[in-house]
Amino acid sequence: MHQHLRQAERELTWAVRTDPHRVDAFTGLFSARPALAANPVETADLWRRCLAVNGMVASAAIARCDGLAPRFGGSVEAMFAFADEAEAHAPNGSPVHATVASAVLEWAIASLDAGASPTNETVVGRLRSATQRCGFEQRRATSPIDLDALNACAVAAVAVGDQELATWLVSLIGVDPHRIVGPRWARLGDPIEVFLSVSR
Repeated sequence: MHQHLRQAERELTWAVRTDPHRVDAFTGLFSARPALAANPVETADLWRRCLAVNGMVASAAIARCDGLAPRFGGSVEAMFAFADEAEAHAPNGSPVHATVASAVLEWAIASLDAGASPTNETVVGRLRSATQRCGFEQRRATSPIDLDALNACAVAAVAVGDQELATWLVSLIGVDPHRIVGPRWARLGDPIEVFLSVSR
């Protein structure tokens, strides 16, 4: 697995060097580098290059935020700081706002690991605001990035115990395995079981 990731990193690095407009390649790098314990300074520089050429693109931003998680040597604080930056550059209706959901999920997991309650009015309010700014109620999520953002917000809502928000978001996803982003739900247990526990 590690060898395959290294090979993917080399190929994606070549891709962004030859064509800096390859957002898909940047997104792949932001997804692969954390698992490889890559140099965080180099990854931050990679993000600045992506942002300078392509602007605030949702797929790259969400992958970058996920890579700042504690399990990759980052921190919840770093995730929230990045989400602040991302939101400041994103218009209403953009899935970029789901970066907040990534940070909220990791905050909830860290709280549970520390024996604390994952329910906090400020954090829940932040998640609700970000979810609203994603604009899910205005359009059906069909693209991969919209579905990822929708699932990220739903999982975060479950993690912080916001049953009302979680139920609404799950209803937008629908009981369709092709619309359920398993790796997101797996952070809370068996993906299908966790999802169905909300949809029932």
